[in-house]
Amino acid sequence: ASAEVLKSELREATQAARTELLMDVFDFRKESDMLAALLVFVKKHESSFREDSLPWLERGSQLIASLRETGLKFHDWIRMQLDAEPDVVNNIQVVERVKRASPHFLCEMQKAIAHLQSCTISTDNKNYAREVNDRIKELFGALAIHQFLISGFSVDVDLELWQQKKRTFQQPSFSVNVFGGSVETRKNLPHPGLYWQLKQLRDAISARKEQPLYLVASSKTLEELVNYLPQDEQELERISGFGKVKVGSYGGEFLEIIRSYCQENGLSSNMPPQKEAKRKKERVGEAKPERRSSEKKDAADKKPDTKGESYRMFREGMKISEIASARGFVLSTIEGHLAHYVQQGEIDIDELVPADKVSLVSEAIGKIETVSLGGLKGLLGEAVSFGDIRFVLAWRNSLES
Repeated sequence: ASAEVLKSELREATQAARTELLMDVFDFRKESDMLAALLVFVKKHESSFREDSLPWLERGSQLIASLRETGLKFHDWIRMQLDAEPDVVNNIQVVERVKRASPHFLCEMQKAIAHLQSCTISTDNKNYAREVNDRIKELFGALAIHQFLISGFSVDVDLELWQQKKRTFQQPSFSVNVFGGSVETRKNLPHPGLYWQLKQLRDAISARKEQPLYLVASSKTLEELVNYLPQDEQELERISGFGKVKVGSYGGEFLEIIRSYCQENGLSSNMPPQKEAKRKKERVGEAKPERRSSEKKDAADKKPDTKGESYRMFREGMKISEIASARGFVLSTIEGHLAHYVQQGEIDIDELVPADKVSLVSEAIGKIETVSLGGLKGLLGEAVSFGDIRFVLAWRNSLES
């Protein structure tokens, strides 16, 4: 008799554990409370956050509140069914309803996760940014494991295997950085969600390559990406700051995000017609179409495009010293020619100056009151050449313009 009692107690305990697990799986109050607390925090310090931060949070709150309310209604329905048949495994109504409900919840959770991945919160307060970053990461982690556990869930799941499944969870890669600083705060962007996805990628690449953010992609570059939506490497090379080196190194990562965003939102490339690029090439000394006789006469009266010739030779793969030798100029003259194209955005800075030297010069610029070639060279000594400094100054001018 005692054995039967033990079996009965074990059966009841297992039944209660399954019921509790079933309720937990479709309970989203934890995630809802986490986002509600984040919303309260941002509202409390609203003046320190970008104006579109609250709308983004409120949209996220709506998504998770919907999950929460649907889950609680599901709880009520399950309790009603269990009044008739307390054993969830033998309750056909519950078993079938859970099978149909799981895909719906998974779909709604994915919407919430995607919303977190396109965060548009921004603040120039480092302490507030750190707090928000931590809270969003914590919320993402909670949603990710919840999604993982619902996937494949059934009411007759083996409880021991369920615990093992929880232990095997590996959180998907996720990064967020809401600290933008005044330079990063951009208003009236056509696609703010895309901008912040690209910003997060830029930040991740910066950390991976141990390069300053502005060397990977400046704010101007990110804005052009969002405005023009390049779809392939050829179009990407026409974006300011993206030369062949960067396109080959990590251009594909930026293109992947842009293409995905365009596909989801029914968008296409906004790049100017290619003929504009052809005119651009004509300005830098490449082959020009036939002109009318009067235009030929005017061209003959003009001086040759000496900068363009140096640029053409550089694009053909010649080193600066080789160009100077071939053209009979001193090194500084050719450097001046190429610096012109750096400032115009035609030559990417990393095609001419290593990243560590760009950082050295940039840091030195912040330490002196009057910026000049001589002043910077005196401060940096043999660590960099005059050419390095000239190119970095031209590049920084291009960013400012």
